[in-house]
Amino acid sequence: MGLLALAFYGVGFLLLIVVIGVGAGLSPRIESSLDVFLVNVDRFDLNDPVTFTIAMLSLILLIPGLFFATKIAGAKPWRMLFSVVGRLRWGWLARAGIVAISVYAVAYSASMLIAVARGESVTPTPDMPRTVVLLALTIALVPLQCAAEEFVFRGYLMQAIGTWLRLPAFAIVLPVPLFVIGHEYGPLGMTDVAVFAIAAGYLTWRTGGLEAALALHIVGNVGGFALAAVGMVDVNTTEIGWPDLLISVLVTLTFTALVLRRAHRLDVQRTWRPSGVASSGGSVDGQTAAS
Repeated sequence: MGLLALAFYGVGFLLLIVVIGVGAGLSPRIESSLDVFLVNVDRFDLNDPVTFTIAMLSLILLIPGLFFATKIAGAKPWRMLFSVVGRLRWGWLARAGIVAISVYAVAYSASMLIAVARGESVTPTPDMPRTVVLLALTIALVPLQCAAEEFVFRGYLMQAIGTWLRLPAFAIVLPVPLFVIGHEYGPLGMTDVAVFAIAAGYLTWRTGGLEAALALHIVGNVGGFALAAVGMVDVNTTEIGWPDLLISVLVTLTFTALVLRRAHRLDVQRTWRPSGVASSGGSVDGQTAAS
């Protein structure tokens, strides 16, 4: 099924390039951004709204690719990629999102204090109207980009590996190298991505769905791109320092601990159960949960 998903993704990507190519014939700016995306990757600039849009859409296309492949060749319904109840549990996603927002708010505050202590400026430097456009694109596209990555790495790949290797550690760890390779950062940045991937996989297993990983991923990416849009961080940097790595890892570990504790208190269902089988326990998002 993975090869079929890649085939559908390839077709979608080609269609995207064709559509953008038509736009490039009408706008020199679109043509320049498309050239950078396809050829001159060393000049890749996510501060450019056109390049940003192309980059996000190229990842979002993973969703329909996986959807069509699952519909045609999947042994399980498409909805089982979301969670063990066969859907996205919006109530649980919202609760995990609140935890992620709280943790990241503390982390960003700490980062700014460290920057001030270094003598660096933390004053926003918006560049209108580009900043407004980038903020709108961030809100519209980044959650879908995060969802695409979670569906592939913590949805499809974890379930595929778990079908063959029953030990959960394999399903959690084996997709990590592929996820890390997809992020072109320096050694510390790669370490940060690996920690996130392991935590996201562990959360998916322990909570029976993608919601917790989605919350952490979406809040982190939206926050980062929003700060970049107002000129407070460099979204194109591939290197981070030890303080940044420490803060990011602490965010991931703190979120993981808090969400697992909340999932335990809410008795979030973590294993699939045939319809009609009752369970003891609480209820999350209108779904009876098993302990």
